[in-house]
Amino acid sequence: MMSKYPQPRKRPRHRHKYHRYGSSRLETTLRSRSDAHETSVRMMGYNEVGVEEREDPSIEDIREFLGKYTVTWIDVAGLADVDRLQKFVDLFKLHRLAMEDVLWSQQYAKTEEFDDHLFVVMRMPPDVENDNMDTDQLSLFCGDKWVLSFQEIQGDCLDDLRLQIRGGRGRMRHLGPDFLMYSLLDSTLDAYFPLLESYGEQMEVLEDRALLYPTPQLVTQLYDQRHKLLAVRRALWPVRDAVNRLVRLPDDRISRETSFFLRDLYDHAVQIIDLVESYRDLAGNLTDAYLSSVSNRMNSIMKVLTIISTIFMPLAFITGLYGMNFNTSVSSWNMPELNWRYGYLAVLALMVGITALQLYMFWRRGWIGRQSNLFEGVTPVADKDLGKVMEAAKEKGVALPAVPTIHDALPPPPQGMHKEVLAASGGKTDAEKAVKK
Repeated sequence: MMSKYPQPRKRPRHRHKYHRYGSSRLETTLRSRSDAHETSVRMMGYNEVGVEEREDPSIEDIREFLGKYTVTWIDVAGLADVDRLQKFVDLFKLHRLAMEDVLWSQQYAKTEEFDDHLFVVMRMPPDVENDNMDTDQLSLFCGDKWVLSFQEIQGDCLDDLRLQIRGGRGRMRHLGPDFLMYSLLDSTLDAYFPLLESYGEQMEVLEDRALLYPTPQLVTQLYDQRHKLLAVRRALWPVRDAVNRLVRLPDDRISRETSFFLRDLYDHAVQIIDLVESYRDLAGNLTDAYLSSVSNRMNSIMKVLTIISTIFMPLAFITGLYGMNFNTSVSSWNMPELNWRYGYLAVLALMVGITALQLYMFWRRGWIGRQSNLFEGVTPVADKDLGKVMEAAKEKGVALPAVPTIHDALPPPPQGMHKEVLAASGGKTDAEKAVKK
């Protein structure tokens, strides 16, 4: 079944090296990581009339698009070519600290304001079919007539947005670059829904296994699931503050119409975070359910072993008693039943009788064979509700059948106790006093 949310394209994975160049803030040139991917650039310019795209544009092509179209989107994938990235910094006058955050690519979601542009960071979701939970960074710069996006590697979840721009669907080509920035953030956030849907299906399977077939491997799977949800939570938790800051920007930075859409984006972020928290709580509850199931199973095993041990305790006493081998010829008190013709059969009958009696007692108490329920057949009715029902039936002249109460299920009191209660209450029970009044 196809999901209604955009599916992220499968991308090659890489492991980040948590290293930031401490001296780069004072250097005049940018530096990229050693494991950065090859840089590729594609540009898309559009207005209400049409749209135009170019692969690997030059600086002159970008200047041409900026003067020709209402919105120009430059999408950069891969951060290895530092010289080319430096040209973008010089052309759009990007702040060097923001560009260092792009190259470091370990930032969480945030929004920063500069003199002539905005800088927004968001984490892109991992592949649904990939167990690796590395999230790639999407960095956005939004200016007067342009949007510049940086991705760590090629392949993203923005193909539906590109098709929407090409086809002229919706109001995309009628609004400014701030709406394009919102659309990029919205597409990235919506790409988390398929991931959470797959996690939800996995949680349902684990829930059934925790209740029906608990195994030691289930605990490992639950902890892995919680680890994945924690990674998603870390990526999404700062999104609320980042989007909320965009919503509160003045109208000269974000148009009023785009601000309405950003509020909806904020609601989506809250919804996804709540969903992640629900799944994390469910994983924790399933862990507790598994431990409780294992404990109950252990109690059942101990119960069976205890019953078996209890049954054999009197049998062991009898066999031990008659295994003392006293000499019957010395004294008539030394086990005279050993010389009885039916002594062996009598001892066997005694042992069988004791075993049968124990099994019957265990069965009566519900320890084996069935579960005892003291209040079986009792209808739990509150006193005030029962009183209302009786009053309504009395007004209509309807005779009510006897309703079993909890007192009917209790064993009768000892003999003589009722007389003591009557004597203490002046010869009448509370019920009789109430009837007399």
